[in-house]
Amino acid sequence: TLKQDAISYGIQMSAALTSKKRLGLGLALELGRQEFKQKNVASGFTNKINGNYFLLGPKLIYNWKSSNSYTYMDFLGGTSERNDIGLMSSWRLGMSIGTKKAPSKKGVKFDLFSGVDYVELKKARGLAREFDKPGWLLGAAIGFQI
Repeated sequence: TLKQDAISYGIQMSAALTSKKRLGLGLALELGRQEFKQKNVASGFTNKINGNYFLLGPKLIYNWKSSNSYTYMDFLGGTSERNDIGLMSSWRLGMSIGTKKAPSKKGVKFDLFSGVDYVELKKARGLAREFDKPGWLLGAAIGFQI
């Protein structure tokens, strides 16, 4: 039996323009660290791959009517500092909830998102090949809008 875990943590900066019809288009940049861990339960063998990464891509936004909250989609692509990691990509569908009432857009935001991550391993062998597949993503974030 193979047990796999991955965790990512980082910071995302994004800028977007929104129309009066509540639709917006922006650009997102994410910098962070990803840690992968695999363990063969039967043999006890553990494989770890850790490294810093960057992702860049478009952000689509739909503002909720008379609210300081919105739904968004990120389509990000990038790579890692590690030579054994090639392309990385992430698609996320999320909801950002603002703490201040409209029309003020400034303040703290709470995000919940789900999506798919993909990490290409250049020299994957044995157990490590299992990471070279898209993986389900679930997350939460706290941010600030200025």
